[in-house]
Amino acid sequence: MKSKQSDKNTEALILDAAARVFTRNGFAGARMEEIASEAGINRALLHYYFRSKEKLFETVFRARFAEFVQGIAAINLAELSLFEKIEKLVDHQINSNRSNPGLAHFIMHELNCNPESLIQLAHENSRGFSTMFQAFSASVNEEITQGNIRPVKPTSLLINIMSMSIFPFTGKPMLSQILKMDQTTFEEFLDYRKKEIPEFIIQSIRKK
Repeated sequence: MKSKQSDKNTEALILDAAARVFTRNGFAGARMEEIASEAGINRALLHYYFRSKEKLFETVFRARFAEFVQGIAAINLAELSLFEKIEKLVDHQINSNRSNPGLAHFIMHELNCNPESLIQLAHENSRGFSTMFQAFSASVNEEITQGNIRPVKPTSLLINIMSMSIFPFTGKPMLSQILKMDQTTFEEFLDYRKKEIPEFIIQSIRKK
């Protein structure tokens, strides 16, 4: 009979292996056989712990999403200027999605199919949406009061930062086809976007 500790160790082994395979191949390209091989176990044992690729993907990326949200919360609650927050938010979002290519797919799928669960997960890992957003809003309003930026709604600004950072990942299949991007070109494009997005956003709100 397996011990609880043994079960935990095997499950952790599977999740680590699955994360590597999903990162390499994406959800569509990942195969349960490859995940089992990566973990050094047989497929029957893999199915004992996770009956489907979908369930395994969800388990892996719920943890990745929690880390993603924690990073966003930490930046917004830090003692940083608004411009520094914008730069770090863009950097964090692109780096997180770059390291976890399935993350954007997971977020979009859950938002469409199970939004309440995703919102609850985000809330649990953000130290509270209201606290996090209040901190970001305070940074925006301080810059407006000091005359450094034009009046702008914090909600709209935050949505711009997030959508511009995440779109390259959700739109990658289309970008790859239309713009003929291979992986090397896509990586170069991400490096460019990490610099361009903060500059573009800051210039758009900076008071002339």
